[in-house]
Amino acid sequence: MFGVVRPCASGKEAWREHMCGLCLSLRDGHGQVARATTNTDAIVLSLLTEAQSGRASRRTAGPCPLRGMKTASVVTSDSAGAELAATASLLLGAAKATDWAADGDGRFRARLSKRPARKWRAEAHERGSRIGLDVQPLWTAITSQKARECAGIALDEVTWPAEFCAGELYAHSAVLADRPENVVPLRTIGRAIGRIAHLSDAVADLKVDRKRGAFNPIDATGTSLAEVDDLLGRARDQVRSATAVLTLADPEPVSTILVHGTNRALASAQEPVQRPGLLTGVGLLVGGYCTGYACCFEHTAPCTGERKPPIGCDCDCGDCACCCDDCCCDCGCDC
Repeated sequence: MFGVVRPCASGKEAWREHMCGLCLSLRDGHGQVARATTNTDAIVLSLLTEAQSGRASRRTAGPCPLRGMKTASVVTSDSAGAELAATASLLLGAAKATDWAADGDGRFRARLSKRPARKWRAEAHERGSRIGLDVQPLWTAITSQKARECAGIALDEVTWPAEFCAGELYAHSAVLADRPENVVPLRTIGRAIGRIAHLSDAVADLKVDRKRGAFNPIDATGTSLAEVDDLLGRARDQVRSATAVLTLADPEPVSTILVHGTNRALASAQEPVQRPGLLTGVGLLVGGYCTGYACCFEHTAPCTGERKPPIGCDCDCGDCACCCDDCCCDCGCDC
């Protein structure tokens, strides 16, 4: 799920309120290192919960170096959306750390990864229980990924864990917002976004994976790039049609983030880059995410080596799907 949907300028202020609220919630509840699990898709869960319910309490956060030592209004850590976002962040962080431990090239990397993986998994279960979300089925799906990859099965079976987890997390935002009519369409949106996340990563990694002889679901399942493009296009259409039937107290930010965000996710596939080594990756993780630098400045992703825009605002409009309505980039679109 990491980084599929990101905001445009029109929703920048609300995005920052939820992003800072999630970051501070993770820091206060689980320590500084847990801030590294903050990701854009978890922020979407917080925004989505508020957009359905029309309510989320705010508090004034103290000065932060990344805000120029200014105070700011942020979503409180005990709001339903923040709880869901923190649960998702910890769960996905535990999954990533577990992958690092399993794929490690030595004892040092395995030891470095196993401790936070266990800690974040337990904390995800604890936070999930507060909001009525059973995290165990999500974790079971995540940990089935390797077995699915080794089984030589169809592409939709390989992408199922990502689709299932995203679908259940999105659907639970409707439960928390007391919008039962939104459960089914949000599950559809989440599953489509999970598929987009998995396939977009596979496309971006394809050349490097071929060079390294590493697993890539596209080659492993004999799927052509034309077929992948078709699957991505259908997933984008599912997001658009399901978003249109949602009952929302504030529909504008959801439409902007989900519809335009997935459009840009499909349009912004980049040439793959060589992934950073272990020590370099750890340095990027600590320096960029544990300090909060990545929230406000362009940075290098520790897992892929790609240059990424600030988590707080993304000005990459891709194919101009999001250049209108006060977007932060100027690509010359005739709106």
